[in-house]
Amino acid sequence: MNIAIIGLGGMGSRHLQAALSAKMTPVALCDLSREAAEAAAELPSTPRIYTDWEKMLNDGGFDVLVVATNGPSHHKIILKAAAVNSPYIFCEKPLSTSGAKAREIVAACKKSGTKLAVNLARRQMDAYINLKKCLQTNVIGTVHHINIHCGAGGLGCLGTHFFDLPAWLFDTQPEWVSGTIDTAPAPNIRGEHFFDPGGQAMVGYGKELTAHFYLAGDSTVVFRGELIGTHGYISFDDLGNEGIEMKIFARPKDHWDTIPTRYVELKEVLPGLKPTSFDIIDSTRKGLEDLVSEDMQDTCTGAVNAVDIVMGIHLSAKSGQWEKVSLPLSGNDLNFEIPIT
Repeated sequence: MNIAIIGLGGMGSRHLQAALSAKMTPVALCDLSREAAEAAAELPSTPRIYTDWEKMLNDGGFDVLVVATNGPSHHKIILKAAAVNSPYIFCEKPLSTSGAKAREIVAACKKSGTKLAVNLARRQMDAYINLKKCLQTNVIGTVHHINIHCGAGGLGCLGTHFFDLPAWLFDTQPEWVSGTIDTAPAPNIRGEHFFDPGGQAMVGYGKELTAHFYLAGDSTVVFRGELIGTHGYISFDDLGNEGIEMKIFARPKDHWDTIPTRYVELKEVLPGLKPTSFDIIDSTRKGLEDLVSEDMQDTCTGAVNAVDIVMGIHLSAKSGQWEKVSLPLSGNDLNFEIPIT
């Protein structure tokens, strides 16, 4: 498969490595900085170099298009790519900067027959695939709450991954969100025309599941959390000493009928979930391979839901701290837009 990439920054460079690992041939590279595109083009093949993505799309000659630019540009790029009938599009998250634009992207690709996927990387990581399988064995009983702490990194940038996670793990959908944003966010490192502060949120999902997310900008970056079940919990740490580390603690089976108000010491469940590497390039490769497979998974629903959650947090903060906002977004809320990265 021939592949083209728009955006050769840090993540775009990872996409290029992932494409090579997936045995795809880069035939076109585009970046506003010609130097960045040329630096990435030191490959066995000789890709065409562009600084104008519209010209690259009009020239065509590729099967897979990777959109690794910042959030506000995704809408225009993907609508154009769908209009010229690009067969496959792999987009970085966030999908877009409003609920309405995210839905317009998905509808345009569906109309043109373009297969669209979003790089929600944890769906492709062995540790989280194994976690999902483990949860289906009822190892800690019924999970009703999740705590996730990932620190600074932006509600739209880092937050998107984690907002999608509960819905994917438990095959459900977000139903409401309430939250707050940082009152004095630091300047966005990607430029002052972006706005992606940190904050906190509580999200209600179907199946009586809630999740609390701590993404405050004054907290160092960590990717860790807990899934709390009726008989125990599972902790995870993406940046552990051995990679993604997950541990399971639960009541012994012979105490599952003991009433919850009685203290029962939790025991580590062994063998647990084996640590696996936190490898963004490898998960991106798997995402590309899934996109072009016959039975690709649906990441668009999760990506749209994640955009709704981000916008919902801002709407909640705007209306009054922790005001509850119904999901999916509807009416005027769909047009509410924040230039998240």
